[in-house]
Amino acid sequence: MAIRGSLSEAGLSDVLQLLALGQKTGCLSVARPGDFGSIFFERGRVVSASLVNRRDRLGQSLVRVGAVDEADVRAALAEQAGEPGTRLGEVLLRRGAIDQATLDRHVREHVEDAVYTLLAWTEGTFSFEADVRADPRDRLLALDPGALLLEGARRADELTLIATEVQGSDAVFAGVAAPVDPATLTPEQQRVLPLLDGRRDIARLADDAGLGEFEVARALFDLLRRGLARRIGRSVPAEASNAPARLDEHRNLGRAFARAGMLDIAAREFRRVLELHPSDVDARLQLGLLALRERRWSEAAAVLGEASALPAASAAVFHALGLARHRIGALAEAEEAFEEAARREGARDPRLATARAALAVTRG
Repeated sequence: MAIRGSLSEAGLSDVLQLLALGQKTGCLSVARPGDFGSIFFERGRVVSASLVNRRDRLGQSLVRVGAVDEADVRAALAEQAGEPGTRLGEVLLRRGAIDQATLDRHVREHVEDAVYTLLAWTEGTFSFEADVRADPRDRLLALDPGALLLEGARRADELTLIATEVQGSDAVFAGVAAPVDPATLTPEQQRVLPLLDGRRDIARLADDAGLGEFEVARALFDLLRRGLARRIGRSVPAEASNAPARLDEHRNLGRAFARAGMLDIAAREFRRVLELHPSDVDARLQLGLLALRERRWSEAAAVLGEASALPAASAAVFHALGLARHRIGALAEAEEAFEEAARREGARDPRLATARAALAVTRG
């Protein structure tokens, strides 16, 4: 069962209820300009959820909340680099830097926070693809969608009140010099108050405090009412200095949309990468691969040909170019592309060997 629609016409809470009642298995992808998230279901239960542009990573977050030492995370990351496919949490467990209960609690909080964030979106699109499963290497849960929906509704009601004082993730606040007994502050307020420097907006506060934006907004609301914080204004969007971050954002969104089967939107994100960095080889490769998936052979050959002319073109570019040329009947040119792919460290790739064999059969 494939389900697609607009969040302006159908709320995500209704979609979650439908999937839960139908005991569906698959991936629910949700997108809005600049953001993308996904929720995986297994027989109607939520097993995983994530936000592509979430800046808070597992290691950083565990350090911020004091669950692990920064030195342990650095050592685990170094060990992980030599074991492709191994999750950081597994390495931390193996090293004894964290216990199972703490890791499970932290993963659960991240999944729940991702779901609550997605439930709050009122614009964008959603798409459910049946039988698409979460990565088995992740720590999969079995959360009741009904409980998530109840908490999401409660947060929505609370946010309506909070929004009267705290408006938007780009709002900036400063602390007020006043005596305060730390014992009268919640743990969230104790982490937020020292960070109110008049420069951090709510999104940055959430990053630096290791909290979700909802928890930060709620803490700020109470601090404002107690006269311990004051609003300064809004953060100024970064321009040129933020170009690398914008490139990564569009690239990550493009890959996520492609995995979810939303190919038109994925192509849009990779074109935005090229707008920022016209000589980006990877973006041209990804556009070529998307064209191949949609059997637009001539377009794929054209964009991959452009990529192959760039100095940083990889073996993957020439491999894909050979596939496109094979499809349009340019067999000699396809062989040239495959030969170049082999020269560029692709000789041991069994997929390339298979492609070359298929071409040889076609050529007799």
